[in-house]
Amino acid sequence: MISNEKTRFINLSPGDGQRALLVFNLSVGIIPLLYLIVKKVTKINSVKQIFTTLGIIIGSGTLFWIFRLLNLKFRLLNMPSFFGEEVNDVAVSTLIFEQYFLLGLIVGTVLSLFIYRKRRLY
Repeated sequence: MISNEKTRFINLSPGDGQRALLVFNLSVGIIPLLYLIVKKVTKINSVKQIFTTLGIIIGSGTLFWIFRLLNLKFRLLNMPSFFGEEVNDVAVSTLIFEQYFLLGLIVGTVLSLFIYRKRRLY
């Protein structure tokens, strides 16, 4: 998807894969907690608001993930070859897709809080 002929992904340490998997699983598992935070703070009631809130949270996480993919694709296509080598090595630990997904979920939660907050009239 993001690799090309001049790029090879390498795993520098065996713990990188487990850490990334743990952070991704925690990110997916935190979605109900983020929804509950929005629900308690904003007092959403209707089914439409519930699905919109979940869509905003999950959609922003996915958008941040896609942004990271496109960012890496652009960088890898423009990566020069060093020392005349035909293949550049990229460490898997530098990809951090799961951290972008988690950041997107948090941004989606804050966005939902701003959209559905109750405005106080003075």
